[in-house]
Amino acid sequence: MLVFALQSEVELCEEWGNARPEEGSEHFFAYVLDNNLPQDKKFLHGELVGLGIHLMAQWQGRDLEPILGLMERAGLEWRAGEIGVPEAATTATLQDLPMCAETFGYPYSIINRRARR
Repeated sequence: MLVFALQSEVELCEEWGNARPEEGSEHFFAYVLDNNLPQDKKFLHGELVGLGIHLMAQWQGRDLEPILGLMERAGLEWRAGEIGVPEAATTATLQDLPMCAETFGYPYSIINRRARR
């Protein structure tokens, strides 16, 4: 089932001609965060995306319970403290994110709405 899901994801992205079906504000957060992290430590992409899911869902005003519950049941570590992401890096990323979204031309997301505030 997992292989089928991954295959379907790749086919969908191929059909769209880009990674947008699998990549939203949570990934954009992870990309910018990666540049604010200590370079001497390695971080797992999925954990950074999990942190991004949490924070971007907050920005969207989503009900966090189902989202966080699913990540918990899946065994994903996503909390900044448990994956070793310094608070200063998270804060800097959230501040930089709207400017980076415009600079790097990320597709429209909640980040763009935050940039206009």
